Amino acid sequence: MSDPKFDAKVAECFPELLAGVRLLEGRFSANELAQRVVRAAMTQPGVAGARLWRAEHGKAEVWASEGTLPASGLPNGVHAEDGGKRLTAASEDPALWTSALGSDDFRVRALEVRGTEALTARVRGQLDYLARFAAVVLALAERRGAM
Repeated sequence: MSDPKFDAKVAECFPELLAGVRLLEGRFSANELAQRVVRAAMTQPGVAGARLWRAEHGKAEVWASEGTLPASGLPNGVHAEDGGKRLTAASEDPALWTSALGSDDFRVRALEVRGTEALTARVRGQLDYLARFAAVVLALAERRGAM
């Protein structure tokens, strides 16, 4: 059991992060979870838009998106390498945050988040945590769907 005082302190320090993680709890289809990952990213302070990419067999497509974003295509300054298995940023845009959400032999998932202005270190840290959690729940949902 967890200590109620500790739970209250965590909720006080990271309310947006906890709100985002709560969106990912439960058994949902991979497509529903993709939408929820994007919604969870949108709960973070200063976020204007979020887009979840899925690349399969070398072809990338937008899986889910919400908010204000530039036209789809790889984000400015981001380049695909190794046949699309790895994304690298050529420039550092302070309002852009991207992260791979895991990959396997067939697909790569990546989350792109844009801020209304430069994203703070705190928001970037919360997005890093959210991305790790999202990677696990998306992989599990895709495996459930494949069975």
